[in-house]
Amino acid sequence: SKNIAVPDDGIIYFRDKVVLPDCVTRVNDRAFANCSSLKSIILPDGITKIGEYAFFGCRALPSINLPDEITKIGEHAFSGCSSLVSINLPYGITKICWGTFDGCRVLSSINLPDGIKRIGEFAFSGCSSLSSINLPDGITKIGRSAFYGCSSLTSINLPDSITEIDWETFSGCILLESIILPDGIAEIGRRTFYCCNSLTAINLPGGITKIGSEAFSRCGSLKLINLPDCITEIGREAFSDCSSLTLITLPERITEIGHSAFRGCSSLTFINFPDSLRY
Repeated sequence: SKNIAVPDDGIIYFRDKVVLPDCVTRVNDRAFANCSSLKSIILPDGITKIGEYAFFGCRALPSINLPDEITKIGEHAFSGCSSLVSINLPYGITKICWGTFDGCRVLSSINLPDGIKRIGEFAFSGCSSLSSINLPDGITKIGRSAFYGCSSLTSINLPDSITEIDWETFSGCILLESIILPDGIAEIGRRTFYCCNSLTAINLPGGITKIGSEAFSRCGSLKLINLPDCITEIGREAFSDCSSLTLITLPERITEIGHSAFRGCSSLTFINFPDSLRY
């Protein structure tokens, strides 16, 4: 196709390709949002920032090479890039922002740099082809719904540095078979493992004090779970419809069990109720 040069900015446009000149140092917010025919873009080495929604809705973009100088990628920068298969993240990135890869449904793998400290809300939500991801040491928080609906995710490592997992983090990860939670976790948030149908067992760290509402609801394959002695509260519908759960032992310190916490646990044959419970 014929090249079109734009004199005032030096950008060269093809029908489905864009080449940014060396003088460009950042991609502004929404710069290429909804460019649904864009299949290729070449970024110069001097780029240091990708703005919010910069490539939002670029449905035909299969890959992009990010220069090493980039230190920030804005919220929803690649959200809705439904053809994006792979992407490299520069070492200077320290945070995956809100919804950065939300809806990248064919993204199958991604390498996170060692400097990442936080995974933001909805960061990989709806990445239904993502089968595994390695989280580097140093991450302290995984935000709300970060891996919501990652229906191909079978395993994930959680480094010991993580102290907080927000609600709905792994909700709808229907192929997730096992997960090891770091010792620093103090609470299982609302719907954290909701509808994780392949999860058969989970070991909860000794410091957990609360299991949020619907935290393990509809985990139909969950057969075994230990409840640490520190737990004082089990939220509403926390284990509802865990139809394979056969046995659960409530710790002596527990004071509150929410409404319908064990509703639909059709295989549950025994449960103890400590004297500490408030009725």
